[in-house]
Amino acid sequence: MKIKLTFLLFLAFLNYQSQYLIIGKDSISVQKFKEDNKYGLETVGVQGTIKTYTDFKLLQHFALERKADTLSYFRAKMAEKDQQLREESFYPKPILQAALNEYLSANLVENKIQVFYVQKTENDPTDYKKIYDEVKNGTLKIEDAILKYSKLKAEPFFVKAGTVDIELEKELQSIQSGNYTKLINTPTIAAFAKLVERRPSLGYLIFGTISYPKSDADKMKTQIYEALKSGKKFEEVAKLYGSTDAEKNSAGVVMGSPILPDEVYAAIKGKKEGEYTEPVLLGDKYYIFNVYSLIPYQDSEKHHKMLVQELMRSQYADVAYEKLVNAIAKSSKYKETPDFEKIKKSYQDFLNFKNPKAILYQYGKTNFTFENFKKVLVENFKNADQLPADQWKYFVESKRNNDIFVAYSKDFSELPTIKSEMNKLKQNLLADYIFSYYIENELKKPKVLDDYYQKNKEKYILESRADGRVAILTDLSVEKDIAKKMANPKNWESLKKEYYGKLDGTQQIQVHFEEGEMSENADIFKVNKVPYQKGVHQVKMDKKLLIIAIDEILPPSQMSRQDAEQQLKTDATEEILSKTIQEQRNKTKIILEPAFVADLEKNFKK
Repeated sequence: MKIKLTFLLFLAFLNYQSQYLIIGKDSISVQKFKEDNKYGLETVGVQGTIKTYTDFKLLQHFALERKADTLSYFRAKMAEKDQQLREESFYPKPILQAALNEYLSANLVENKIQVFYVQKTENDPTDYKKIYDEVKNGTLKIEDAILKYSKLKAEPFFVKAGTVDIELEKELQSIQSGNYTKLINTPTIAAFAKLVERRPSLGYLIFGTISYPKSDADKMKTQIYEALKSGKKFEEVAKLYGSTDAEKNSAGVVMGSPILPDEVYAAIKGKKEGEYTEPVLLGDKYYIFNVYSLIPYQDSEKHHKMLVQELMRSQYADVAYEKLVNAIAKSSKYKETPDFEKIKKSYQDFLNFKNPKAILYQYGKTNFTFENFKKVLVENFKNADQLPADQWKYFVESKRNNDIFVAYSKDFSELPTIKSEMNKLKQNLLADYIFSYYIENELKKPKVLDDYYQKNKEKYILESRADGRVAILTDLSVEKDIAKKMANPKNWESLKKEYYGKLDGTQQIQVHFEEGEMSENADIFKVNKVPYQKGVHQVKMDKKLLIIAIDEILPPSQMSRQDAEQQLKTDATEEILSKTIQEQRNKTKIILEPAFVADLEKNFKK
């Protein structure tokens, strides 16, 4: 019984494996074929759809043989699509949303801070821990410490969330005004900050300015506000009275929602979009601010994309990065070895490790060895021996995070959904190469169209035509007059002049005139049954009456090379395509398994 079951499973496996269409190196399962070609299978049928798909693939092979995918425009389009997909999908939505929530929450306030920051020199003897303690206990003012040791400005300043180091940002969120952050004291830097005060954020702000000199303040203020109150747009007034080219040309628009000086913050606070402020004196100029856009730091469908872009331009991109690498480290694709735990303990443990080929960790098929880690350390970090154990561990884990992030980035294009999108674009670009590049260049070759025309003259015959004139009447009261005058071709020009521009009782043109050749197979003869012979004929179409004067019946004649141009290009294109497909077919191994066709014919017409 077990043998029979095994045999049946084996036969089932063989049958499943045979349900493929193989074209050279490409293959597609019957299930995928049904999904991708449902419309064709339902309308054209099985054999027609298989042929169309095969021909399409053969043309793609031809384009690849001609290295279409190496052309600059092809590579640029693929890179553009890759960038788009990375912006949309590189960070999983839950991770990006969590980072965005933190970014928006932090941006509800702005922090005013003083920063002590020193870039250490080699063998710096200064005791920065002592300086930090003195500032905290009040024996040394932070202003004096900044001026003496860091040589920076000591005045406090406001910062927006996402403009300072993310660790400092988080510390500022957790302390009260008047308190200090922790001291960062590494072999290369010493830094800490004091939170002076907080103020509510006005939101994501885009504004414009009109400025004028303090020396001419009264006159300019009167002129500007009179213009604004008259209903002129802020941009128009800025063009008239702005004192800089930026104001005259673009109303002094300031993007990116910068930190505002206290005076400007107070002037704009409470303003709505489209409102402008009273003048604010800054230096030797007065400024009038106009609020173009004021977006609250709240997620919404309308502003989600913009807010995410702002997040990724800020230090909060590090939050998204940390959340992503943490997720990667917890995924089934990541593995870590005991050797990695050993070297993480301290720099001395790193020195004691002696197996250069040892794998420390891996992501997917990418292995990261001790040898690789040591090379990066030696080449890029010369003070590693000075790091205490906790900072050494942080450094090692940061290196690991960067490695697996890069590996994830490389693997991103291999994700099924991303690969599918990129393959669709690649197919479209290869098709575009065939029709917009290869065939166009073939048709431009000397004598290609001329030779085709000479070999196939019988295709380009003008069928029998009626040379005639047509009057289309909306006012039937003029029927007899027009029919009588149209009987004589000599009256045609004067008839058109007589009725030119005349309107009927409903203010429509009474008569519209046309002339030219009409094919023997035109609807007017085949459907509307107008006699195909010389004379004046009439036919009613909806509410209009057509009076048709046929002056001559022209016999079939040879089309000129010039008249046949468009049809020639179409026919020559078909010939080039057919020839190219056949040449590809002759050198390509195509396997169409019977089971593949049988499965399709169960559900679709043959």
